[in-house]
Amino acid sequence: MKPYILTSLVLVGLIGCQKKAPEPASVPPPVNSVDVSLQIAAVSPSTVRANKILSGTVMGSGFTPQSRVTLGPSPATVTFRSANELLISSPALPVGNHDVVVTNPDGSEARLRSGLTVEAAVDLSKCGYVVIYFETDQSSLTQAAKTLLSGLGDCLSSTGSPIDIAGHADERGTTDYNLALGQRRARAVEQHIGQLGVPMSRVSTTSWGEERPAKTGWGEAVWAQNRRVELTIAQ
Repeated sequence: MKPYILTSLVLVGLIGCQKKAPEPASVPPPVNSVDVSLQIAAVSPSTVRANKILSGTVMGSGFTPQSRVTLGPSPATVTFRSANELLISSPALPVGNHDVVVTNPDGSEARLRSGLTVEAAVDLSKCGYVVIYFETDQSSLTQAAKTLLSGLGDCLSSTGSPIDIAGHADERGTTDYNLALGQRRARAVEQHIGQLGVPMSRVSTTSWGEERPAKTGWGEAVWAQNRRVELTIAQ
């Protein structure tokens, strides 16, 4: 074999035995930090009555344990639950639409304009205690009773307080019959106010039969006062 051929083969072998240079390690792209800004998403409840102490929740982001909350002109008592939720309480507020403001210790502020509505207090003198009268041995509402209840629909619906409906009967008839009659009368009132939009979850019915007369004595004038349903809203 010629010398120059042998030299070429040796060079080829040396080149083939060389290791490839390692590829540079891939560098992951930089991760952008999340900027959680202070903001208010909602307030619950968003509508309250002027004569009620407010207990509610402010929901959003960026809250801290030192966050302060102002409801209109009044500071609220704050309990920190998380960066997204603050529990608040406040004395009764004036009627109107109020901004809700959250302020953090660093001076940042978030405002929910007109986030809280305070409505006028319910005048329970109109519907807090109502008596509905019935005809002899009847449990259906008279037209006068329907008109009375329908006129109180807004008042009955405007408060979330429990409503008690108690049916009564006069002394004529057996005890069991009068209890059943009183219950039918209470149910008639319950069904009517339900049609007016009053949630049935607020309503309870009972019957006292002849056991709790409004008047004692004998005769139609007395019995007419005892054939009744008493509707009472809890104070």
